[in-house]
Amino acid sequence: MLGNHNRAPAIVSFFVAAMTIPFASGAEQHRKPAAPAAAASPAAGDDAADAVARYCAVAGVSASEQRVRAQIVRLESLRAALDQRIGDLESREASTRAWIDQREAALRKAGDDVIAIYGKMRPEAAAAQLSEMEEEFAAAILAKMNPRAAGTILNDMTPAFAAKIVAAIANSRRADGKKS
Repeated sequence: MLGNHNRAPAIVSFFVAAMTIPFASGAEQHRKPAAPAAAASPAAGDDAADAVARYCAVAGVSASEQRVRAQIVRLESLRAALDQRIGDLESREASTRAWIDQREAALRKAGDDVIAIYGKMRPEAAAAQLSEMEEEFAAAILAKMNPRAAGTILNDMTPAFAAKIVAAIANSRRADGKKS
């Protein structure tokens, strides 16, 4: 048993020496490696163990660095995707704010005095005039009117335009959080 144990450093040093020999091309490949008997001394076994430890330390650091680099690449791609998503959400927010501002401007244009004028008109005349307006302005006026008067005016409009006006009113009430 002791004989086999004493040969272990010699075998390890042989493999370490074989691993550290650079590969050569052509005629240099046929050169004979150094004799393993010289590596069989006890000092060579310690050198071999040190070489193995250095190799493992370097290889371990290299593998760790590669894992860290791979994680950094993954995090950078996730950051880019997140930045893209944030940009998309910001553009949607800007679009929604623009729509809200436009709607509020339309509601301000439909002042109480204009609503009173349309409320006192004959329904056929009010329907004819509102049909010539932009849908959002007509919807803003009708939304502020008495529901009975707005209904009679809508009754005198073309069905297609009346449907657009009702949809605009319903959408504006949904945006306000009211029941339609």
